[in-house]
Amino acid sequence: MQGTDLDWFRRLRAATSLEITAAGGITTLEEVRALLLMDMHAALGMAVYTGRLSLDELAGLLSTKK
Repeated sequence: MQGTDLDWFRRLRAATSLEITAAGGITTLEEVRALLLMDMHAALGMAVYTGRLSLDELAGLLSTKK
């Protein structure tokens, strides 16, 4: 739960136009937002389970993306 390496995901996005799901270490709303802006899905687990990410905040973020 130390955050995700957004630079690595930027390089991955630059390497392919295929659908990508980022998983592991995503801990902040800012990271989720950055991944969405890179047109990636974010698999969230422990950050939601432990309350580090709020489902209400995530729902708000996703509703503004539509």
